[in-house]
Order: sequence, then C-alpha cells, then structure tokens
Amino acid sequence: MTTTAVPATMPLQIISDALDWNALDLGLVRETYAAHRERGISHVRIVPPWYMLQPSARHIDKVMMLTLERLYDTAQHAGLRVIPGLLSVRADGLLMLPDWHNGPDAVGWLAGRTRQPVKTQGTPAQISGRLQKLNLADPYATESWRDAQLLLLRTVIGYFDGHPAISHWHIADGWSRLADTTPRHADAWLQAVHTTIRRVAPKTPLLSTVDGPNLLGHVLTVERLARVFDLLMVDCAMPEIPRRSELRLSAPALVLVALVAALGQRPVIAQLAPLVHAPQRSWGQIPWHQVQIAVAHLPAEDVQRYHEAVITGLAQYGAAGVVYPVPLGTQEGGLLPVPSWQTSAGQAPSIDAERYLHNPALAFAQLWHDV
Repeated sequence: MTTTAVPATMPLQIISDALDWNALDLGLVRETYAAHRERGISHVRIVPPWYMLQPSARHIDKVMMLTLERLYDTAQHAGLRVIPGLLSVRADGLLMLPDWHNGPDAVGWLAGRTRQPVKTQGTPAQISGRLQKLNLADPYATESWRDAQLLLLRTVIGYFDGHPAISHWHIADGWSRLADTTPRHADAWLQAVHTTIRRVAPKTPLLSTVDGPNLLGHVLTVERLARVFDLLMVDCAMPEIPRRSELRLSAPALVLVALVAALGQRPVIAQLAPLVHAPQRSWGQIPWHQVQIAVAHLPAEDVQRYHEAVITGLAQYGAAGVVYPVPLGTQEGGLLPVPSWQTSAGQAPSIDAERYLHNPALAFAQLWHDV
C-alpha cells in the first residue's frame, strides 16, 4: 500500500462542527461558518451520523447526501475547507453505530469463517441514536458489514471528491475502541478501505485517528495506520494518560504529537481534549469511553492563554495542525479568536520508536512519568 504525498502547507486550524442533524438550520450554519473564518479557523470537520447517512447496509440516504452538499457549499462560500468524516464510530467519548452494524456474525459462524460470532458484548453505545449495549461481531472481518462499509466509501467519496471545499477525508475515527482483531484481518480491512477510496479519490489526502488503544497494543498500530493514511490525528483526550490533572495543560498534545510522529513518520494533527468554560479555574470529571477523565474548567482568558501556549509548542514540534474542542466560546456565548500559527525551529523530544515498540505499555507509562 502506498500513500499520497502530502505537500508542505500551512498548518490546519480545525474545528469539529457540532450540528443538529435532526433539525439542521442552514442559516445558523452560515453564520457559524462565517464566525469560524473570522476568528482564524481554516477547516471544519463535518461528520454525519453513520446511521443517518447509511440507514441500512445497502442504502445511502439521498436526503443526507443533499444535506452534505449544502454544508460543503456553505463552507466554501464562507472561505473554509472541509474535512468530511466517514465510518466514524464515536462522538464525545461514546461509541456510535448503525443498528444493522451491531450483532453477531451468524453467517461467518455457520460458514466456519469465525469461531467467535460476537467480539464485544455489553459496552454501552448509541445504536442508531438510542443508548443500547454492543453485541458486536468482528467489525473488520464480518463480510456483510465490510461490503456495506466499502459501499459507503465508494458512494460518498466517489460523489463528493473534487468538491472545491474538500481538502482531506477522515476515515474510521474510533475503530480502536470497538474490538481488536487479528493482524491478517486488520491488513485485509485496511487494504480494502484504501483500495476502494483510491479508485474514486486518487489524490485527496487521507487521515485517520490515533487513540490510546492504538498506542498500547491494539492491532491497528500507528505503524499499520501510517502505511495507509497520509496524516494521523492523535486524540489528546485519551483516558489512558495517567495523572492528567498534574500535568501542564498543553503537555498531552505536545507529548502525543512527538510520539505519534516518531512511530508513524507521518504529519500529525493534535485533537485537543475537551474544555469547560467556567468563571474560575478548577478540574472536573466527565465520562469518556466508560471511564472518567479530568477536564479543565477555565475562564475565557485562560482558555486563550492555553491555546496560545499549545499552538506555540505544536509549531515547534512540527505538527500539521490542531483540532480545537467544541465549543470554542466564553460562558457568555462570545467567540474566541484562535492564535496565529508561527512556525519556528524548535525541536520535538527525541523518542526511541524501536524501544517503544518493544513494550508499548511500559514505554507509554514511563513517558508520562518523565514529563
């Protein structure tokens, strides 16, 4: 597998849009996108709920396709670029799947292709918009599901690739939280995804997410992802980071960018952890993939200082961009400008990738001990 060469460009200033997909107000979207552009955002990440875009395995919803086209056109009119997300299986630390993609692989079991018709059971998830428990077969190897996944990629990317607003495709966010699989199944799945996309979008850069399991032994390792994807987006909210509230607020983003860049040898985007705007500084807890993570509560002026500090560090470390948490506003509802990205000649920490791969769990723990 080969990836597309990504030319050196200005770092991406990204926000993930929080849209009400059940009652979308395009007038409000226009105002929001104009405000994003005014405050310095360059890209908006648009991730339609999978179950709404593909309500059944063989059906792509035409109304949702039209809605996406209007959103892309609106972003273009506002001067924003778009990063669409497909096969995304989570939002805000909660797994999300279509109901047709949650069940045992009965056909594979009867045909002898699998001895384990259910891979994950009991994990709470949003199933077609309703909170239920997973009863999930191997999502990488179940043939009917893989055919449906590829249909989605082929149809949506085939139709929209070439739209002047679209700069990248973001594929399979959150998959390391679903279940593990065998290296053979992972390689076959990645090959199928890559081949399908490249048949309809031969040049548009592809990116995928690196999360805690990817760094701690899940078969979708950073190296495996880097063979297929041109850029990697590291999720800095990963609950596997120890003693988060004792670290500098910018430390997770800077350390993770350096680590993923060393392991993957690909440009890295930092997706910042969530923040809560509050009158006074404090730490709180929110649920994130069935555990609690520490979240900073900050006044607007501290949010601004934090963003300036983290952008300065990311620029020194050679990051390809940043995804800001949603919402980026003060408790009074005002909007905060994003810091300008001044590329500098700083040096990221030296990370021994070979040593890390020898024992990822131990190396990951030691990394945070040394911060």
